[in-house]
Amino acid sequence: PCADAQAFVAMVVDPCSGVSEAAAQSPMRYLGQDGAEHLIEFGAAGVKGIEVHDALGTLHATMNGPIGAGVARIDLSDRSTGVYFIRLVGATDGQVLRVMHAGR
Repeated sequence: PCADAQAFVAMVVDPCSGVSEAAAQSPMRYLGQDGAEHLIEFGAAGVKGIEVHDALGTLHATMNGPIGAGVARIDLSDRSTGVYFIRLVGATDGQVLRVMHAGR
C-alpha cells in the first residue's frame, strides 16, 4: 500500500522580531516580500552596502553602495525558505534586520 500523505510546516517564533525595526530612528525598515525580492526602506545616508546572511551566519548576497535614502530590492530568488539577516555596512554598522524568506 501507499504511504499516507504527509505535510511539513516550519514556523519561526521570535518574540523580539520587529521591536528594534519599528523604532522611529532605525536607519532601515522592512516593507515586505514581493515575489522573490525583499523591499527595504532606508532613511539614513552613508550606507556603503548590504550583506545578507542566513541563520548560521553564512554570507549569501551583497550589494555595494553607496546606497542613499529610498527603497532597495534584495533578490533572494535562488535561496531556500528560511530566516535571513540583512546587515547594513557603513555609517550604520551593526544594524540588522531579520526577514523570513518564502523561497523556491
